[in-house]
Amino acid sequence: MKTKILFVCVFFTTLSCGNLKESIVDANPLNSGTMTAKIDGVNFKSETLQVVSKTTAGTLFSIGGVSITQKTGIGVNFDLTKGKLEAGKTYPCGNGTLAELTNDADSKGYFSTDEPQGGTSGSVKVETYDGKAIKGTFSGTLYDSNLKKKVVITEGKFDAKVGVL
Repeated sequence: MKTKILFVCVFFTTLSCGNLKESIVDANPLNSGTMTAKIDGVNFKSETLQVVSKTTAGTLFSIGGVSITQKTGIGVNFDLTKGKLEAGKTYPCGNGTLAELTNDADSKGYFSTDEPQGGTSGSVKVETYDGKAIKGTFSGTLYDSNLKKKVVITEGKFDAKVGVL
C-alpha cells in the first residue's frame, strides 16, 4: 500500500501527499492504457499507467506513466482551476497554464514545465476525450527547481481509460 501512495505522490504534485488518500475520489486502477515518449532521446514506455480524473476539490486531471525498468515516470497534469479540458485542443505548458508535464527519474531528480522562475516550454494536445477515455500527444523541455538541469521529452503519446474503481 505504501508503494502505491509513493507512486501517486510522484505525479500528482498539486496535492499534498499527507492528504492524498482522502483527496482522490475517482481514480483508475493501474494499467488503464499506454504512454510512450522519448526522454533525452531515449525511448520510454510505461509499464503502469494511472489516471486521476477527479479530486474532492474537483481541480485536477492527471495521467501518470511509470517505467519501473527505467526507474522513471512521466506525468501529464491539468489544473482545472485554470480552464476546461476539451478534445481537439492544444494546451501550452508552463507556470500558470492549464497543462504541466513532469518527469521523476530515480537518480536525476524531479523535473517540471511548471517551475515558478520560468524557462519552460512544451504542450499537450488532447486529441480525443469523452469522459471515458482520453488520447493525446505531448512534448516539452522540463527543468529542475534550480533551472540548472533539464530533460527534453519528445514524441509523447498517451491513450488511457478514464473510469471508476
